[in-house]
Amino acid sequence: MARQGSIRVYDGIMVEEEVANVQPSNLRKSELSFALRTDPEVCEKVIRDLKGAIPNIQGLMDQLKRLKINRNLEGEFSRLKWRLCKYEIMQCDCSWQDKDSELRDALAMLDMCYRTLIHKTEMELNDVFYMRDVTKALLETFEHKIAQLQELLTV
Repeated sequence: MARQGSIRVYDGIMVEEEVANVQPSNLRKSELSFALRTDPEVCEKVIRDLKGAIPNIQGLMDQLKRLKINRNLEGEFSRLKWRLCKYEIMQCDCSWQDKDSELRDALAMLDMCYRTLIHKTEMELNDVFYMRDVTKALLETFEHKIAQLQELLTV
């Protein structure tokens, strides 16, 4: 997986951050991490947070499907791209994301999509496809992870 760096300034100190460049086709289904397998409370929180995010993802996907390809696409899409923010979709702090590589990669992919599209001044049709692919992969990953965690909790 390729890494892309960015530089942020915190209290006057420049810090280089690494951001995973994860594409929807690169997401892999992984086994549950040790941290999730050994902590039922965290599993329940992750399930609750992922289930809460699914309607937000589905709503965004529905709006993408309803986009009309015309001269007003720019304005409609500009309003939609803000909804790609990880915290807007998740409605939580995602403090558990580092406990599982699949979830971390999925949220990194979402964050990269958001960062890429938020800074664009002109939208293209490919941007709509990119956004659709990311939200679809995110939804599939969340549904898969919920099933894995629920199976773990019932054993």
